Amino acid sequence: MSSSQRLRKFRKNIKNFLRHPIASLRGKRYCSFPPVLSFDLRSDDFKKALLLFLDKFRKGEHFAFSRWGDGEMAILKGDAIDILKKEHGEFKYDPCDESDEFYRTKMTEAFTFKSENYFVGIGCPCCVGADAFEWMKQSSRQNEAHLTWANLFVNANYDYFKKNFINGVFAERKVVLVCNDKAVPEKLPFISEKIFRVSRNSWKEDYALIDKIGRWIEENKIKGRVFLFCAGPLSNMLVHQLYSKYPENTYIDAGSVLDPFMGLGATRDYLRGGFTARKICIWDAELQKKKIFFCYGPAYGRKNMLKETVKYNAMYFPQAKIKIAADDSAVGRMKIRGVDVEIRKFARERDTRLSSLNALMLSLRMAVAEGDGDFIIFTHEDYRIQDIGLLSKALMKIEEGYDMVFQESGDVKAEDRLNFDVLIISCSAASKILSNLATVKAATGEHSEDHFTELVKKNIAEDKIFSMERRSLSGKSDEFGFYRIPPQK
Repeated sequence: MSSSQRLRKFRKNIKNFLRHPIASLRGKRYCSFPPVLSFDLRSDDFKKALLLFLDKFRKGEHFAFSRWGDGEMAILKGDAIDILKKEHGEFKYDPCDESDEFYRTKMTEAFTFKSENYFVGIGCPCCVGADAFEWMKQSSRQNEAHLTWANLFVNANYDYFKKNFINGVFAERKVVLVCNDKAVPEKLPFISEKIFRVSRNSWKEDYALIDKIGRWIEENKIKGRVFLFCAGPLSNMLVHQLYSKYPENTYIDAGSVLDPFMGLGATRDYLRGGFTARKICIWDAELQKKKIFFCYGPAYGRKNMLKETVKYNAMYFPQAKIKIAADDSAVGRMKIRGVDVEIRKFARERDTRLSSLNALMLSLRMAVAEGDGDFIIFTHEDYRIQDIGLLSKALMKIEEGYDMVFQESGDVKAEDRLNFDVLIISCSAASKILSNLATVKAATGEHSEDHFTELVKKNIAEDKIFSMERRSLSGKSDEFGFYRIPPQK
């Protein structure tokens, strides 16, 4: 290594040191986001909320946890729902059926019940949308300390839950189980002291089970047990009514987490190792209210990877509009159910870096053409969200007044070069520099990033650009919260 190279490396090391927590260099703002925040039920705390319940077990505290997803929300709102015909469907609610209203009233009582150790899990904004999330928060009448995620045991938390709850605290305690009549609880990794069975549509057909279990508790002086309910909406009423009368036990609406252990199969996507198995749910609804564009390209002949990435990232921002600029003709025929996608094709360049630049310019132009918007996120088909907390922080920099958030190239020879593997830009800033561009050729320089950097510097002030170090290793989360899919060998 030459002396000049050592000097550049030394300068970069000093710059990295100054990033903690924030430093100003050459008019730019730098930040390395802290990995730990105080508990406030925001995105970083998806796992921390789970740890609170684990801590209660370890301290010997009794509590109740009732989970309310979109199906339970439909009942609460009086909206008809029938999932009995769906595979693994559990219930039906008909607002025109007078007999259903009795049970809906009991559900409402369970949703709004308050007690020191009674916790209500609601649908998060990234799963049910900001409006539904706010409705559930307000309608529950619970304070923030008693609200948490309905998804607390699943998605990215499932492996931890399986290790520390299913194979941990449940195996160390006396468990009472309520489960489907088709389940085989003998296969569970813990022993159930008592098992109660339910059938389909159990919230109506097996409502009498609540009194039956209550009598069993009284007659046998049951205390210190862990009750696990896998019974759809009936679980909500069981948790409420039993905890309110017999608070010296713990009552948990377990949902589908035990299905694979009881011979019911992988009944949910997260159990099959699908998209949601990586999903870290968020609590902050503000981002879900924003008009966001996700721009992708150029595809490089990886249509299937692109399709899966679009579907995966859309889980976090279901309201986002997708703009794809591709150099692969097969992508133009791609359709993704439930996702708002616009696709345009351009001629493939011999130099893949120019294809990337063309994809960036064209997809941003597509977003700008829609008019008002808040954020544009550009990335490639091999980048997927892994840490929504980090991405949320990066997006909020636009809210704070920055026009662009980007990662450095990581090249000590080009410290000022703008890397666009993942790039966040405000719609107004994109409009300034891209509204009249379709495809471009690199004007000067060895790298296409040089041309893009030149365009940005002509239109965006340096103090409006927020920069952070690039850590874009395959399979590892970078500072934007994305991970790069390892190249196929």
